[in-house]
Amino acid sequence: MTRPLASVIPTDPLRMSATAAWNSKEQGLQRDPDYDIVPEIAFFDADDRLIATVFPTHVNRDHGLALASIIGPIVKATTIVGSFDTHLATGENAVRNPVTGKPWEPGEMQQACDVDGACAVGVIRDAITTLAVREDKVSQIIRTYEVDHATGVIAWDEEQTLKDVDGQMTGLVVDGLRGGLAEMPAHLAEGFDDVERNALGLMLGMVIVGGSAFVNARSEAERDRYAELMSETAIRDLAAGIDPLQLTLMRLKYGIDDLGEMVYQTVVPDQPVETVDTGSLT
Repeated sequence: MTRPLASVIPTDPLRMSATAAWNSKEQGLQRDPDYDIVPEIAFFDADDRLIATVFPTHVNRDHGLALASIIGPIVKATTIVGSFDTHLATGENAVRNPVTGKPWEPGEMQQACDVDGACAVGVIRDAITTLAVREDKVSQIIRTYEVDHATGVIAWDEEQTLKDVDGQMTGLVVDGLRGGLAEMPAHLAEGFDDVERNALGLMLGMVIVGGSAFVNARSEAERDRYAELMSETAIRDLAAGIDPLQLTLMRLKYGIDDLGEMVYQTVVPDQPVETVDTGSLT
């Protein structure tokens, strides 16, 4: 997966994450005209510096939210941003399903778009939705689009941006991302430096959910530490060290039915992306 190198310069987490998701969409469509992005979950510190971005193996919203909940508290994230390929009902159908006359239920827009042709006639639009959760504030950017499925060419609409909405805003995705802002587990508060703790959090997410991680290292030396701590052997050792019953219970909690393939990648300024294939734990 090719992505722009992450910047160590503080930036707007919402804008940075949305732009990365749009790039992912465009690049994926070059390979597959039906491509949907997997959820992209980015963790930022108090200075708005990117800590890491993680991607579940599958196009599954709940897997992305599980990664946010597992990793966020361990890496001490103060802002978590999630980008998702979504559907957006328009006009008079924004609130109610025109078929049932009732409010949209989970999964109905997907059904209406992919099976009933609602996207083809404009009742539902495809969109990339990026949500940023920080303490008591929520911001979002929604960008609808149309894809020529014969060529994979995408036509983007104007962005719809909502900044710093009152923290009372709730919903499945907002609440799921907010869960990653919980206090760090007490047993990790001492005895680990930031790199060790971040690596542990990311590996735990990979073991439970599966997926890939980009780590925004501050230097080549820090990159090398991450690469050593998060090696294929280290991830497998962590998985082997968790009691099978406990691991099963954790995975059931988050609705994870398979681990899939894992890929660990490190990002360092002015350095190429290095990839280590960590295989499958299944």
